[in-house]
Amino acid sequence: MLYGRWKELLETVNTQDEEFQWTNKELQEVIKTIEWDLQDLEETIHILRNIPLCAHFLMEHYYPSLSTQRAAERKTKIRIDDTELNSRRKFIKDSRDGLDAMKQHVQNKETRGKMERDQREVR
Repeated sequence: MLYGRWKELLETVNTQDEEFQWTNKELQEVIKTIEWDLQDLEETIHILRNIPLCAHFLMEHYYPSLSTQRAAERKTKIRIDDTELNSRRKFIKDSRDGLDAMKQHVQNKETRGKMERDQREVR
């Protein structure tokens, strides 16, 4: 795992080392990508939670001639219950918590201090 390798290198090599520099850059990019992915997932869950309300509104206002049964059938085409949505929200929260811990380690005062000391050593 990239983060595991980053931690190992942080402890064992000068952070100006080429491998650490590459690993650090890759890790920063992965963190950004995961943040965007989690944001997309949150938006999707928000949409899924609101589908029954949207479907009900559309059926009442744009398809008033449809029978009640047909309207109900259209509203239930996407079947994700609250239990599943809660499970997905928990996954996102747990993932975000893990990502935040990783970001804090990568950007904390001690890490920045080591990187600054290592940079002075190389000069």
